[in-house]
Amino acid sequence: MRREYLFAITLLGLLTAHAGEAKAAPQLLPESQTSKGGADINWLSTKGAGSTFALVPFVQYELTSKIYLKAQVPIAININGPYDKDYAGFGNPTLAVHYAATSGKFSGYIGGRIGIPLATVHSSGWQQAVALGNYATAEYDLHLWLPKYLPVGAYGGVEYLALPFVMLRGELAPQLIIPIEDTQYRGVKTRFVYTGRVEVEARAECGFGGGAAFQWWGNPSGFGDAIAQNAAEGFASYDDGELFGRLGLLVALDKPDGFGFDKGKVATLHGRIGGRF
Repeated sequence: MRREYLFAITLLGLLTAHAGEAKAAPQLLPESQTSKGGADINWLSTKGAGSTFALVPFVQYELTSKIYLKAQVPIAININGPYDKDYAGFGNPTLAVHYAATSGKFSGYIGGRIGIPLATVHSSGWQQAVALGNYATAEYDLHLWLPKYLPVGAYGGVEYLALPFVMLRGELAPQLIIPIEDTQYRGVKTRFVYTGRVEVEARAECGFGGGAAFQWWGNPSGFGDAIAQNAAEGFASYDDGELFGRLGLLVALDKPDGFGFDKGKVATLHGRIGGRF
């Protein structure tokens, strides 16, 4: 059995076992207004680059009324990678804070974030790992993985309860990437990039559901080789108000990382698991 399938079955098994003991799930709630902890687990397997795990443990905590602190610690592990070697390294631990409020069926939030540039550690194996971690997410979370730059940005979004069992979400995150040392790009200066994501999720009373998302990365300042990258994800989900999880397939749609089902391109198994407190 392929390891990707084993990973998917294990995650779904954990959620299903818990669901057998859980009560009916509550109404869909704004994700921007909950205290929670967990991890995103991205798994990309490609010929020549082995298996890459982009792991992002996270915690979001309500500091005071309507003010939330979020922390992420990205870790990249590559097995049987380039030159038949294994690689591992930390990305950029990231701290963020946002304000969130609800009015009727609409919820909105706005905040800022900064990364600690650990991805810059001078080890070719370390930087190989974080580069592959960035690739595994179709470069959407560039601020978590980019070496030799200090990422500073803002983010904001809306969540709309279209129906009692359907939530629409959208987020836009502009950011500056500030060089902290010489890089491969001559005459490099502070650059502007942005990311965006929209998604729809439906959920039954038992807690199981699913949805679809579209995400993009824009590079108007001409950083690196790519100008933009688009990707889509379909996912199954579970949430009973305490334990939550997702399992989806993230597919790059265009160059340079796609099309996802072509050889060596990005079709990543994306899981998430965690709990609320």
